[in-house]
Amino acid sequence: MSNQFVVSFAAASMAAIPAQAAVNTDHGHKVAGAAFATLSDASPAQIKLYDAGGSFHASLQPFGDLKGGAWVAAGDVNGDGRADIVAGHASGPLVLAFDGNGLKQHLKIEPFGGDYKGGIFVAAGDVNGDGFADIVTGAGQGSEPLVRVFDHKGSITHSFDAFDEGFKGGVRVAAGDVTGDGVAELIVGTGPGGGELKIFDGRSGRGIGSFDPFGSDFKGGLFFTAGQFQGSDALFVSKATEGDGSVFVFDLANLDHKISFTPFGADYKGGVTLGFTTDGTSNTLIVGEAEGGRAGFINVSGRGGASPSFDANPPSTDIFFSPFGDDYLGGISVAGLGPVTVPEPATWMMMLAGFGTAGVTIRRRLRSKGRPANAS
Repeated sequence: MSNQFVVSFAAASMAAIPAQAAVNTDHGHKVAGAAFATLSDASPAQIKLYDAGGSFHASLQPFGDLKGGAWVAAGDVNGDGRADIVAGHASGPLVLAFDGNGLKQHLKIEPFGGDYKGGIFVAAGDVNGDGFADIVTGAGQGSEPLVRVFDHKGSITHSFDAFDEGFKGGVRVAAGDVTGDGVAELIVGTGPGGGELKIFDGRSGRGIGSFDPFGSDFKGGLFFTAGQFQGSDALFVSKATEGDGSVFVFDLANLDHKISFTPFGADYKGGVTLGFTTDGTSNTLIVGEAEGGRAGFINVSGRGGASPSFDANPPSTDIFFSPFGDDYLGGISVAGLGPVTVPEPATWMMMLAGFGTAGVTIRRRLRSKGRPANAS
């Protein structure tokens, strides 16, 4: 029997507090998109912004010529109404924030000290209710499972071990309003060596609940995001290792496993990095190969009530491509950006779609129901 949380959506919407980012594009329509970042240690990190149609809009080399990949997030850190791009170095000590209007660096943090070399997972969300997105950081593999939260000025507000201090597999992080109180909670998951998700209250740091999506015996680590699948609130999870390239969809109302699919086909066996975005009509899952070079946008809105086949015949609205070229195979991290209407020809804006698109109410209970080891 495992101690797990169960979530059900309330009426509140994260879109009530929009955060936007500006890059060049055409005019007069709504666009949704994503930020993609390289994870390879062999070359300097790159971040590219694409709309959900697969069109390129902007690029950034966040750490200059310093080699190593980047974990990417987005949120309105400086309070100007536009989502900043947040990058955590995948093998170094730095977290940088870049203004959504012009992509100029405005904040530098070393969450675990300047000598730290374990890599840093990042998320962004307003966890203290001051109207600015805070930066959530998780320590990488080989380090104590520390989570540290910084306000928009770079001052630390929270520091705690998300898991047992002996766990050294890394802490993946996300942030979003999962209790419906208008303030983001902290969502954390284990890297290799564990298989658990936890939610913590953003203000107090108190644990709210936990979930083992693949059962307590699974120790391969997780990638995750939340949103909607065919009209129902859902949690999307991938096995970081020990998997077959599948994405598992769980119903957020009861955590039942709904469907699994392999977005990059049966030949890809690695983890799938995940993000979510919406344009107000269509909901889109963003996927990236954690051990390859492909990425994609998958329409998960539902089509006439039928379950689409993602494996053999992706619908025409789904787009797969190689944002860093066909020769790049070093892994990709993703972050979802959602839209607003473009006000003038030279500018377009994207609104952050974080963990979930609506407020959720959490309750805890004990459940003995097993999780799929590798079901479809």
